Amino acid sequence: MTNQSSCCPSMQQTFFGTLKVIDNIMTVFLTDFIDNDFAMKSQDHRVAVAGFVDHDIPQRLASAESFLSGADAFLNRFSLSPPDERKEKMKQEFGNDLANFLFISSVLNYGNIGTSETLFLNLMDLYRRYRFLFRPNDQFWVKLRQMNAEQSKRVMESLLVPLSGLFRTDFRKVIVPSWTASINFIRNACEGDSGNLFHHIARSLMINEDNPSALAIIQGLLSGKGRNRVKKQLGMNFALGPKTVLLLLSVMTENRRGFGVLRGVTREQIKELKAPVDSAVVRVMLNTGLVKITFVNPTLAQGKLARTDLTDVCQRGMDLLAERLGILPIELDEYVWAIGTIPCKHRGAFCFICPLTEICDSWRQGYVRESSGAEYLNRCFSFARPQTEKNALYLRGCQTCPQQSSCILIDAERGIRHPRYGPEYLSRRFSSLAEKLLPEELERIVTS
Repeated sequence: MTNQSSCCPSMQQTFFGTLKVIDNIMTVFLTDFIDNDFAMKSQDHRVAVAGFVDHDIPQRLASAESFLSGADAFLNRFSLSPPDERKEKMKQEFGNDLANFLFISSVLNYGNIGTSETLFLNLMDLYRRYRFLFRPNDQFWVKLRQMNAEQSKRVMESLLVPLSGLFRTDFRKVIVPSWTASINFIRNACEGDSGNLFHHIARSLMINEDNPSALAIIQGLLSGKGRNRVKKQLGMNFALGPKTVLLLLSVMTENRRGFGVLRGVTREQIKELKAPVDSAVVRVMLNTGLVKITFVNPTLAQGKLARTDLTDVCQRGMDLLAERLGILPIELDEYVWAIGTIPCKHRGAFCFICPLTEICDSWRQGYVRESSGAEYLNRCFSFARPQTEKNALYLRGCQTCPQQSSCILIDAERGIRHPRYGPEYLSRRFSSLAEKLLPEELERIVTS
């Protein structure tokens, strides 16, 4: 087994370089990997954060079958609606409108304050009332184009107002225009059916549709630094961030989570897709210990990172876990995302229902690492959208932590410390995993 913590000399030599961070300005970091070790570096190649993806964590699973069975039971019991049941219902209800519904709902996922599931359910209600909103060739859109700009804007705002409380982004300036722009794109670029999206993108960007990496190439182009130029070339005049691109490709392709509505895509192409990474995924990767941070540059006493800075690292962790389970990374996302938004979001209060406790470091050690809100300064890391900085991950290095003396040295070789948090961070652990509250036990209780 490779020692994941022993970085090469060149990486070690850059650990104590300085990194200038100006207040409220996020530095762009590039991530380098050596096996499963990673170093996040500034543009002048100085290390800001280092750690490793712990490939021992997935090996703790007793079997892939037992985890997947337990994870499916978890989703069916604790989601707002059972995923498989919802998926079949959507296929039946939407019919030929399904691809357009998935496209629009994925675009709107950029900036929503709830979960994707909550947005889906609200959009389903809207579809039942106004199906024409999802049909680019409906006469409604012809009439709307015949109105002046102010009239058409007022009509769209009135129809979509039931959704207005679901977003942190500006409803009138971003959400409503994005819907109209999405419809225009589907009509003009995809012949009225977003199931043709793959054909349109491949043709416009001169990508060979038979290339096994075609979908991964598209994912990279729409997620990379030049994505705005690519979007303009494709005629996409709506918000579409890297996370949204991954969500869109995962729900539109054929996989455990997706609906298989994207024409021309093969199974081999889907295998190369990376999992979407949002705050829920970051939370699970850090709390379980699948991603371990061993160094934070001491000049970053209150290190600020964007969520996207951890995308590559978390995707590496997802790849390892998916490989152990024998599923695709984008299929694993449904489980990890649900765990990150339900039990893992509450500082250990709901560990007793989590299907990942079998492998989780926080469960084993008895304390969860994540803090919340403005308390981030007292903890090792936080990703709960602190009030002080939207969409930021805060990190502390042991060198600058005021609570260093109260930490437990977990692994001297790797330099990993685990803090003795207060009781609010104590994982509600039981004497054995058998005493967890399992979904089937809850089912027995509520149906007896």
